[in-house]
Amino acid sequence: IGSINSHELPGKEALNYIKSRGLHDLTIKSFKIGYAPHIGLREYLKYHGFNNELMIKAGLLRVDKNNNLSEIFRNRLIFPIFNKKNHPVAFGARAMFDSKAKYLNSPNSLLFQKSETLYGISHLNKDKFNSKPLLIVEGYMDVISIFQSKIAEALAPLGTAISENQVQTIWNLNSKPLICLDGDKAGEIAAWRLINKILPILRIGREISFVWLPKNKDPDDMLRNSNNDEFLRIVNNPISLIDTIWEILKNKYDINKPDTKAQLWAEAKKTVNLIKDTNLRQTYSDEVYRKIKNSRVINHKYSPKTSNFRPPIGKKSLLDSIFIILMYHPQLALDFSENIVRLDFNDNFKNKIVLMLIDMIIKNPNIDLIEFNIHLKNINLSHIITNIDLEIVKKRIGYDPSKIKTKNVRDNFSDLINKLLNEDKRI
Repeated sequence: IGSINSHELPGKEALNYIKSRGLHDLTIKSFKIGYAPHIGLREYLKYHGFNNELMIKAGLLRVDKNNNLSEIFRNRLIFPIFNKKNHPVAFGARAMFDSKAKYLNSPNSLLFQKSETLYGISHLNKDKFNSKPLLIVEGYMDVISIFQSKIAEALAPLGTAISENQVQTIWNLNSKPLICLDGDKAGEIAAWRLINKILPILRIGREISFVWLPKNKDPDDMLRNSNNDEFLRIVNNPISLIDTIWEILKNKYDINKPDTKAQLWAEAKKTVNLIKDTNLRQTYSDEVYRKIKNSRVINHKYSPKTSNFRPPIGKKSLLDSIFIILMYHPQLALDFSENIVRLDFNDNFKNKIVLMLIDMIIKNPNIDLIEFNIHLKNINLSHIITNIDLEIVKKRIGYDPSKIKTKNVRDNFSDLINKLLNEDKRI
């Protein structure tokens, strides 16, 4: 579909439009941006020896409901889609006038599969590829504007959600691509969809990070309005995958409420468990637990004391008492979750066990000691409980928590937690 003919009125309007978008002549020529008039392509191709059947297979003609042939691309600005060898394999098109479909892409064909092709792959600068970030953006104009700015390299999927094949292609080009999204709700939804697609195929040495633009802005908007410096600043400060997961979930759940805060923790752990690589999954899980620990401060009035020193004997027995009561009476984890999340048991394994207990009790309020102990045994953490001296705990609280009903230990458990929190406040 030929280049823009500035001597014909529709072509001139198309040229004026594309130049109003800030594109230079050299950029227009480089991407071979053109214009398809209302009619004429079929006769042009027929004159050059191409029959109707071939034009239909190429996605240039279609049979309408009246069994008539019509041209697909009419009155549209044309963006040829090239493969990595710089061969045109399809077309993208933008309507110049009122149309039900503002954007169109060629249908899948023998040459072109939307789920495997990336717009802009033909224009990557191989000489400077390692010195510039690779941005994954949403549209043709984003790719073209970034190319013209020379700030970064850019690729875009073709009107569909990015596929696993496309992700692998991107990683083969750059092991640390940046996903560039609008900072609105739609951008969050797109990011979450992509995260769930990427986590199962994430491997050591392959990463993604996110670049969040101002709301209702895309790269083309920013670069066209001379916000190059701001755009570059955002690109140079990407948000990691784990931080993006956490921030999206914080926007989803009210972290000021203990029950929804616990749901956030549960979904964060469930999400990183999608990672199949064992070592990587453990690393991401550790990072989730670190974020959970840091989020335990739920208001400014309380700030837990952190120290590398062992707690005093009295405090240690108090912590052990609270921990053991929770193990024998799991239901208390949900009832007192708002205060429990404030506690630091001065032991990473104990902290992890308590968070797992809250997670499990949310999903199954009827969970009992036996079921929870089986779970701890399966993950090699049951020794944490057996290593606690139950006799010291019994002397501290005045009863055996394994031989008393939950309803009868509730008030004492509440007193123990309040005592510990009040002690920390004085410290």
